Amino acid sequence: MLEWVERDALYDRATTLVRPACSVLDIGCGLRPQSIIPTPNVLVCVEAHDEYVTELRRRFAGTTTLIIQDRVPACLAVLPDGCVDTIFMLDFIEHLDREAGRQTLSECERIARQQIVVFTPLGFLPQDETGETDGWGFHGNYWQTHRSGWTPDDFGGQWHVIACHDFHQINGKGERLPEPFGALWAVLDLDRSVGEAVPQYAACQSVDIVAAGLRQREQAIFAKEIELRRREAAISRWNS
Repeated sequence: MLEWVERDALYDRATTLVRPACSVLDIGCGLRPQSIIPTPNVLVCVEAHDEYVTELRRRFAGTTTLIIQDRVPACLAVLPDGCVDTIFMLDFIEHLDREAGRQTLSECERIARQQIVVFTPLGFLPQDETGETDGWGFHGNYWQTHRSGWTPDDFGGQWHVIACHDFHQINGKGERLPEPFGALWAVLDLDRSVGEAVPQYAACQSVDIVAAGLRQREQAIFAKEIELRRREAAISRWNS
């Protein structure tokens, strides 16, 4: 279903479609994890950039928000089917290339029980950040680059798409765009938990599974990086 709305109504209309959830996975959250579901039992955030992860872990220390450093879609493969209620990708899928974006959507359909919520520009909005720092004052320009564009046709008929033609009026650094650019929300309702109350213990158990799986992936990557550095050091000593 495709629904066109005015710019000022886009957020409010889209968020009326989002159901309450106990367990939430926020993919590519940057420095701003989702707040549409304000009080999930546990929020698991996946972010790739070191500086963003450090800041998020400082900000959410001592809370039930878990910050995992990893990249998609590869890290999602370790998660079991239907292990989390709702998945958010807000201002994120455009930072992946088309194939990685499709794979990520496919994995999300497998692991979400209740809903997938996507927010992205309407089509390809060029963004190739230059300069020493990004719009948040960190060194994340590589991660801020747009690599793909998405339109309502990229989402199947089961998705509810809410779109407008003139949502974006400034770029990632707060500079005014030459012309306004559109945006869309895409929400997919899944059947695994429709009409069913999810007990709190079950929600927490599923989040434990998500966190454990992602941490396992994160630790494996870290171990490979350590081994690579050891080999590079050995080669350097040998050559000297």
